[in-house]
Formats: sequence, structure tokens, C-alpha cells
Amino acid sequence: MAGDGTGAQASLSEAVSRWQQLGDRRQAGLGLAMLGRVNFFIGGETHEAEDCLLEAIRLLEPDGPSRELVRAHVWTLPLRYASGRATEGRAEATQAIRIDEALGGTVFRAQLDTSLGVMEAMGGDPSGADRVRAALASAEESGDVEAIARAHLNLVLSLYELSDNAEGIAAADAGRQAIRRFGTAAFGWAIAGTQAEMHVQLGAFKDAIDLATFVLSSDRARIIPAAIVWAGSAAARALLRLGRMEEAARTLEDVLAPARELGGTSFLARLLAVDAELQEAKGDLSAAREKASELLGVLVGSTAVCEQVRCLPLVARVLGQEAHDSLRARLPVESIPAAFRPRYREADGLITKDARALAEASQLYATLRLPYDEARSRMLAGDADGCSAVLQTLDAPLPEHWRPVWGS
Repeated sequence: MAGDGTGAQASLSEAVSRWQQLGDRRQAGLGLAMLGRVNFFIGGETHEAEDCLLEAIRLLEPDGPSRELVRAHVWTLPLRYASGRATEGRAEATQAIRIDEALGGTVFRAQLDTSLGVMEAMGGDPSGADRVRAALASAEESGDVEAIARAHLNLVLSLYELSDNAEGIAAADAGRQAIRRFGTAAFGWAIAGTQAEMHVQLGAFKDAIDLATFVLSSDRARIIPAAIVWAGSAAARALLRLGRMEEAARTLEDVLAPARELGGTSFLARLLAVDAELQEAKGDLSAAREKASELLGVLVGSTAVCEQVRCLPLVARVLGQEAHDSLRARLPVESIPAAFRPRYREADGLITKDARALAEASQLYATLRLPYDEARSRMLAGDADGCSAVLQTLDAPLPEHWRPVWGS
């Protein structure tokens, strides 16, 4: 996918104009869908890509079910993930599957199931990862290289969303190995970027930095913007947790432009969350609130439940109760996944200054193997010794701004 995006965009734009002049809606629609795909995957231009793909669907729909219409939906669905529109994405994937079935089934079915699964996972439904696993098996049976690569990537993304980091790292290793055999390097870079973030979550900061640096130091012309943003986010977060704030700031600056082009909860929100934490660690609370407020705006405009939950303690800590309540109102209150519980309890403890809730959060974080979050919750609960013991295992310094909630 990576390569000369500008040349491809120009050629496709010219072809679309010709087909439109000839009145061939099907070819014009397919050309617009291909242009949207290039705009997103190579150019990193989410809004331009969405305009092209939605126009393609508008042109193709009046002629009824077609392979071109299914393909346009296949290429539109990654934009739903990027922006965090999980509910809309699930509905669109389901609709596209019905179109596919009306055609008697096409080669795109595995990719549609893959997209539906990752949308379900983004919305907090653990069964989404199982759907992607089944889609991966179907793709492997078909031998469709793009379907196999997308399934590997979306399985890793699903496991990241659900905070199943250990399995996610194993899936990433398997996916990168498979993709090397097929020569679809762009997907491999994207998997590596998310794998680095999962290393951060597990407290393997040096592994995260090594992997992210491998991505960021490679030829940028060959790497899709999504991989650059994910790797940059992981590197900055790991550097920050090791107390290397200046390096974290430089890394954020390096990847902020592509993150803003891509936007959404899958890209911009990750950078804003790290930036807010960085400003908080530097003691610049005004800047931290500015970044967290922008983050909140991205989150409340989405249905990306997992990312909303992941950022809930940060919002509570930096912005306070009103912002916390506005985000919490969007989150599930029944059938709560295990990955959500520690973040709910940490946010509760921060808002109510309840050390018991924070101590419970630290235990839940430990169960999920999220050691840095465990250490932070221990300190907030007043367990300085327990916090220091966890940080020592991570070879990470104690942040100066961490204090028990009753002393804040």
C-alpha cells in the first residue's frame, strides 16, 4: 500500500473524470473508491478519503448489489475504525454483508467479517476478536493475500482494544511473520506499531521503544501514516514512563502532523492522551487541561467505547468531575468487560477521593497485567511502598506529581 501516493491520486482522479464524462457510474464509482483507498492508506487523509468513498457508494447503490459496491464498503470500513465510529461501522459492515449475500457471496466476505469484528471489539464486545479469528481462518483457506493481511492486523487491533495485550503480542508476532511471507509490508508496519503499544501496556518499555524506533527510523516513504502514528504514540508513552520527557516531547512533535491528518480515536486521541500526561508530568496543568479537553472532544464524538474507557481516569484526574461525568454517561453500566473495571474504579476513586476504590483498582490492574496503571493507583490510594515496588520491577522512576488523593 505504501508508495507514490501523489502519482496514484492524480492518475485515479483523471480516470474518474473520464468515466464521469462518459456517464459510466460503475467505473466512476470504482475509481472513486480506489482513490479513497489511496487517500487514506497512503496519503493518511481521512476526510478526503471519506468524501471519495461515500461518493462512490452513492454512485453505485442505485444499480443494486454489485461487487464494486461491496468493494467500496470494504475500503470505507477502515475509516470507521480510524474515527472511532464503532456503532456506524457495525451497521455498515452488516449492510455490506447482506449485499455480499445477495450476490451469492464474493471474495470480500472475509474482509467484511474482519471489519465487523474489529468494530465490535472497539465497542467493547469481546466476541469481536473471535469473529476476526474466524475471518482469518477463512481468509487463509481462500489464499487472498489482502484478506489475510487485514485479518492479522485487525486481530491485533481487536486484542489491543480489549486490553488482551499478552495474546495481542503473540498475534502480532504471528501476523508479522505471515505478512513477510506474502510481501505485504505495509500491514506489517502497522502491526508493529500497535504491538509496541501493547508492550507499553505490559510494562516492557524498552521493548516498546526498540520496536517503535525500528518503525520510525525506517524509510518513511514505504510506511503508511497509521504505522508512524501508532509507533510514535507507543514510543512517546514508553519514554514518558521512563522519565525521559524531552525525548517523549520530540517524538510527539514528530508524529503529530500525520495524527491530525488521520484524526479520530485510533490516531489523534492516542497522541493527545500521551501529550496530556506529558504536560501533567512537567507540572504544566494548564497545558495538560488543554490537551485533555481536546481529547475529550474527540472521545465524546465517537462510539469507541474501549478508548473512552482507557482515557477515563486521565479525564477524571486532569479535568475533574463534570468532564468525567460527561464521558462516563456514554459508557456501559451492565455486562462490564473485565478490562473496564479497573479504569472505572480508578476514576471513581479520583472523583470521590476514595482510597479503597483506588486500592481495588490497583488489584484489578495487577490481574490484567497492567503494572504501570497498578503502580499509579497504589500511590493514589496511599500505598507508596507498593507503588515503589511495582515501579522497581519496571525500572521506571516515581513521577513527582503522583500523590495520594487525600493530599491532592
